[in-house]
Amino acid sequence: MNDEYIVKMDKELFDLYGKYFSQDNADRDSFGFGIGAGWYPIIGALLEAMAGPIKRAQRDLGYAEQAFEKGQTKVTWNKDYSDKTEAPWTQEDVDAARNKLSAIQNSLPQIQQVKEKFGTLRFYVNGSDDVTTALVGMAESLSTITCEDCGNRGTLRHGRWLRVLCNQHAEASGYFSTEDTE
Repeated sequence: MNDEYIVKMDKELFDLYGKYFSQDNADRDSFGFGIGAGWYPIIGALLEAMAGPIKRAQRDLGYAEQAFEKGQTKVTWNKDYSDKTEAPWTQEDVDAARNKLSAIQNSLPQIQQVKEKFGTLRFYVNGSDDVTTALVGMAESLSTITCEDCGNRGTLRHGRWLRVLCNQHAEASGYFSTEDTE
């Protein structure tokens, strides 16, 4: 993977998920990830997972609008599912779905920075909830076993810097495994 790939991925991720980047980084050209090509799939997966609540709320709003327009019936069950109530979709249902989407959009976590630090991927996020914090932790953990150059299985290596590299890239760059020093 080369510099063209990195430029392409910077643009693609920012274009798809720009709403998750801090307003301080509202310009795509000022927000470079500063990482190896092998970690872009991890960032993409994290951003897609972070987008899940918005996508679900958009889908729910679309469904509510369509059901209301067509005069469809909704079914509501009581707590123990022993009894159900049927009622038509209303404008209030559509408004509730729209309000839910708006609330999610107004409380998005904001990524301040993405970079490599001490050999692994780091995300700095403001407004993070428990789910986002867990997703970020998983992405950072994945970077500890993913070659930052190619995305293959890697190991934390010593050299001029700490880096996570596969055997091929470690050998080509003169890095050795941190496990070799124990």
